Amino acid sequence: MEKKKSPLESHLDNRSCKKLFIHFDDLIVSDKFTEFSNYIRNKYLCFDNTTNKFSLKVTKSPNKGDVNQRMIKSWNAIAPSYFREIAGFCDHNGLNFLDFGNIIDSLIRNEKIYEDPQINTRSHNLLFVETADADKNNSYGSNDLETHPISIRVSPYAGCGDIVDYVNSVYSSIIQPLQKKYRKSGIEIGKRNKRPKKEITAFMIKKHLVDKLSLKETAELSNTKFNTTRYTYVDVSNLIAAEQKRRKNM
Repeated sequence: MEKKKSPLESHLDNRSCKKLFIHFDDLIVSDKFTEFSNYIRNKYLCFDNTTNKFSLKVTKSPNKGDVNQRMIKSWNAIAPSYFREIAGFCDHNGLNFLDFGNIIDSLIRNEKIYEDPQINTRSHNLLFVETADADKNNSYGSNDLETHPISIRVSPYAGCGDIVDYVNSVYSSIIQPLQKKYRKSGIEIGKRNKRPKKEITAFMIKKHLVDKLSLKETAELSNTKFNTTRYTYVDVSNLIAAEQKRRKNM
């Protein structure tokens, strides 16, 4: 028996996640990334021959002091600009800075992939599920959040097949549990009786076959009498035909 996937496993094990990481893998070996890395290194970093790594350019000072303190001061001065440039590179290449910013930073400074500990069910994918609780900006409006508290955020680079595959992947582990959480007791949508109550069928037969009303008139009267909008003239025709067949076979 196949082991049930966790929400995180189902979020990451689908074509939209793989598609994003293929894009990232191609990007970091491209000339575009090489040019960007060289630009950032020349502007903010210097190569340390003792560690064989890139480190921050520390501002020289005539005053003697702790090198670490000067590094911290230099880092605090350049960090906003440094990460702003990385954020811009992510944005220009369809990547979320919160997902890939640290990885790119590590590649530039350490020349190796940084294992991002912030992977979760809202990251590293072209799609993710969001709930009303997470939508702090109330971007959909209060009415929509009340009736549609679960949404799927879609990247403009996700195709139709990616969306379908993602929903199939995460439905049982992420979407369905959230639906159960937000459902209100006493409300059922989409569930219909396979067969209407006998009095409804009897009413239709009387109106159409005895009173000689048209199928359309019978449907309208049935909807009015039984306080519903579900019946059309096609429904009336099918129900009467089924009842007549049932009686004939008795």
